[in-house]
Amino acid sequence: MTAPLRSSTLTLLLAITAGACAPSPGDSPNGDAVGSNPAAESPASQDDPAPADLSPRRYGYRILHTYPHDTKAYTQGLLWDDGYLIETTGRTGESFLRKVELETGRVVRSTKLPGAEFGEGLAKWKGIYLQLTWKDGQAIAWDAKTFSELYRFEYEGEGWGLVTVDDKLVMSDGSSQLQLRDPRTFELLADRPRIDVQAYFARDKRWVSVPDLNELEYIDGEVWANIYQSELIARIDLESGHVTGYIDFSGLLAKQGVSDPRQDVLNGIAYDPETGRIFITGKYWPNLYEIEVFPLED
Repeated sequence: MTAPLRSSTLTLLLAITAGACAPSPGDSPNGDAVGSNPAAESPASQDDPAPADLSPRRYGYRILHTYPHDTKAYTQGLLWDDGYLIETTGRTGESFLRKVELETGRVVRSTKLPGAEFGEGLAKWKGIYLQLTWKDGQAIAWDAKTFSELYRFEYEGEGWGLVTVDDKLVMSDGSSQLQLRDPRTFELLADRPRIDVQAYFARDKRWVSVPDLNELEYIDGEVWANIYQSELIARIDLESGHVTGYIDFSGLLAKQGVSDPRQDVLNGIAYDPETGRIFITGKYWPNLYEIEVFPLED
């Protein structure tokens, strides 16, 4: 998506800068592992202090492999399916659903969104790819084999990220909330329609809501979320809504040579559950990376 840098994100980044710890020389072969201590604008509704061990853990990363990525792809959604990357791209007139070969970056199948629709996040449910649109209020169901449009759902508000978790869909809209939806109807779940994502900071003894949640992936029981216009991925426990940790990719954006670092940001997480591989990329980035993450020392 292309929203301007918001005050909540500015506050978040200031908090990260204030709380970050410099990496040790041996932390990462790429020198990119940095700790972070993010916080949002205002405290959440939870007032009771929590134990210090609920504070988000800090993670660094290592690049295991680097693969080519299409510099014309404004990446919005990314997932791994049957040996290929499935990617959705955004911007008016440039929004596609694409099947991409990992090793070469070659697009082996694609379909373009009609008219002026602005593509967003992506999830797979059974034999269907569900793709969000930003402000059009349309969730498009595509046949996963043929890429032909099957049907559509309507929803209110903006669409950002989408991921399948068990028998439900988890959707982000750029706020601190995650929406839980029925993949059969795209309706919000009646018993628990939304989760407010929060992080606890022992230093300040308060909970804070975490804004600007964007592209989503489900990895080993956690929802991972890009935080828009930052170099952070939040790891979220869906049951509680608590952020259990942050992975800090500081410095990776600067290596991409993009024309607009404020917009062409880290976005896109894919997970291969059979091998445990994790892939990340960004909007208009020339590279897609297989990574591993590791905890940083406090």
